[in-house]
Amino acid sequence: MRAKVAMLDTGDLKCTECGARCRPARIVAGRAELRGWRCQKCGYEVISPRDVERAHNLLRAREPSKVRISRRGNS
Repeated sequence: MRAKVAMLDTGDLKCTECGARCRPARIVAGRAELRGWRCQKCGYEVISPRDVERAHNLLRAREPSKVRISRRGNS
């Protein structure tokens, strides 16, 4: 597992579709700009696992939550 993380950190990544080398790139997904890699040959994109987690947290924070407001006592 550590070898895969080291490969992702250094940017040494091969495309799973065609086997060519992927270059670091900025990937726009919705409103978020994520770090990742893009294959120069076929255009396949891989998003960094750290940025996937960050984007998930941002999307979860934007979801509306139900709030109940009540009045108690004689104030």
